[in-house]
Amino acid sequence: MTATEQLAIAPILEHSLRQTLEILCFSEAETLPAASPHFGSVTANVNFSGDRSGSLQMAAEPSTAHALTAAFLGLDVSSEPAAAQSGDALRELAGIVCGRLLSTVNPAASFTLQVAARNSRAPKSGSALEQTYRLPSGDLRVALQFS
Repeated sequence: MTATEQLAIAPILEHSLRQTLEILCFSEAETLPAASPHFGSVTANVNFSGDRSGSLQMAAEPSTAHALTAAFLGLDVSSEPAAAQSGDALRELAGIVCGRLLSTVNPAASFTLQVAARNSRAPKSGSALEQTYRLPSGDLRVALQFS
């Protein structure tokens, strides 16, 4: 992804993420000035194809993923959703953010989204638009890469 594409898509990614988190998890997100040096241990990867192909990855520390899962499922934060539910909820959120982003970038295009298996690898450094957000429960990192 070129620097020009990153500048054009970054605000769309930010808006898509913030809107999704506010509506589905009742959570606000503040954009941090630099990407986190690590991806966290709970990751979600959504591959897409169509007019453009690529992937969107979200990553969070377990405590952040747990808080998002509890909010997403309407559970009390003190409840203990299974570890699998945190991964599933993060994958669902990643799919929604990816769909919002792609339909905003090109409303007339058709895309196919596929949630990747667990333990996805991070995109190659420098080839992706990476943004880190501060949530009340911790940091969330999002990386978008076009093929």
